[in-house]
Amino acid sequence: MKRFAVLLFALATSAVAQSASRDKILQLYDALQVKQGMQLMVNTVQEQIVPSAIQAEKARVGAALSDEDEEYLRGVLQRRVAENFGSKVLGQMLEAMIPVYQRYFSDTDIDNIIAFYQTPTGKKFISQQNDLLRDGMAAAQPIMITQMNRTMEEMEKEVGDYLKQKSPPQKQATPKSTSPQSKS
Repeated sequence: MKRFAVLLFALATSAVAQSASRDKILQLYDALQVKQGMQLMVNTVQEQIVPSAIQAEKARVGAALSDEDEEYLRGVLQRRVAENFGSKVLGQMLEAMIPVYQRYFSDTDIDNIIAFYQTPTGKKFISQQNDLLRDGMAAAQPIMITQMNRTMEEMEKEVGDYLKQKSPPQKQATPKSTSPQSKS
C-alpha cells in the first residue's frame, strides 16, 4: 500500500513538473503571433457583425434608417466591439488559456513548437495563417449555410410534429340550435 501511495505521489508530481511554465507559454504566444491573430479575429468579426446588426435594427424598427442613423449605429457598434474586445479583454482571454496549454504541453514541448515556428516553413505558416483562415472560412461558408438551413428546417418540422402530437385535438364547435327547446 505504501508503494502505491509513493507511486501516485511520483506520478502526480511528475505530471506537475512536466507542465509548461507560464513564461514558456507566453513565448509560444509571441512565436505564434497569437495576440495579432486574436486582434485580426476581432476585426473580422466586427466587419461581419456591423452590417448584420444594421440589417437587424432595420428589421426591428420596421423602417429604413436614414444615412445619419445608420452611420450613428455603425459608430456605436464599432466602439462597443472595440471596448468589449480590446487589448485588455484579449489579454484576459490569453491568461485564461494558459492553464489549458499547461495541461497539454511541457516546457520541452513548447520549446520544440517554438523551434518549428522559427524554421522557414514555420515562419511561412505564421505569415499565411490569417489568409488560410479567411480563405478557408470563405470556402466552408456555403457548406455551413446549407447545413444550418437544413438543420433549422428539420428542427422546425420535428418540433412542429412534436407539438401537434402533444396538444389535444381541437373539438369542433357544435352549432347551437336557435329553436326553443321544450322543457319536460
